[in-house]
Amino acid sequence: MRAFLIPFLILLAGAVTAADKRPVIAIDPGHGGRDPGAVTGDLHEADLMLLLARQVAEEIAAQGQVRAVLIREDDSFLGLQARISRARAAGAGALLSLHADALEEGGARGASLYTLSDEALAPASRLMPMRHGPDDLILGVDLSGKDDGVAIALMDLVRQDTAPRSAALARAITAAMETEGVPMNRRPLRHGSLAVLRAADMPSVLIEAGFLSDPEDRARLQTAEGRAAVARAIASGVARWVEEDASFREGMRR
Repeated sequence: MRAFLIPFLILLAGAVTAADKRPVIAIDPGHGGRDPGAVTGDLHEADLMLLLARQVAEEIAAQGQVRAVLIREDDSFLGLQARISRARAAGAGALLSLHADALEEGGARGASLYTLSDEALAPASRLMPMRHGPDDLILGVDLSGKDDGVAIALMDLVRQDTAPRSAALARAITAAMETEGVPMNRRPLRHGSLAVLRAADMPSVLIEAGFLSDPEDRARLQTAEGRAAVARAIASGVARWVEEDASFREGMRR
């Protein structure tokens, strides 16, 4: 069934893209289903991030330059590869993963954004070919049929393009958050070896919208009004990045 479904979704996404030429951004609410994420009292990270993702999608739709797709639209569990495959099937040009952690020791607060660290690039290249099945594509190429050395070389080449674009996307959203007055972590731009950032063929950014362990962050993320500035900032940052990224890539082709 899966072998039939993925090509069908890709075909469907292509049909939509043919009629709608706007860039597509995949919004991935972290966790879900049997994985609630961080839990503080009766608050579940998975639930709050789904609400935030919907607001982000609404803001993106209102701005009009970009089309947003939600990786999950209900409280269902999705594995990492299913999330990435859904983003690819929708024709997404970038992936934003939304989270709100909770730390036992407390102290951390404010939004921060993660991109894949330089130290994680080589391990990511080694691991990704082993995780891809016959229905998973990298830039239209089925890596499962490739020698691991060839697959790693292809992904390293692709990441030379996507890594700086991920960093630019994170910077654009950070700047928009500062403009919107979103409380920021003292070190808002961070790097990590986070699995959801390892999709070689699309820029990927993990957004920590705040910390459920911090009373102020928690209160802000619980309400639509509190989440609104975060949603507006993400949408504005994405729109700015899409415009600048298109100009940059056009310049490279000249």
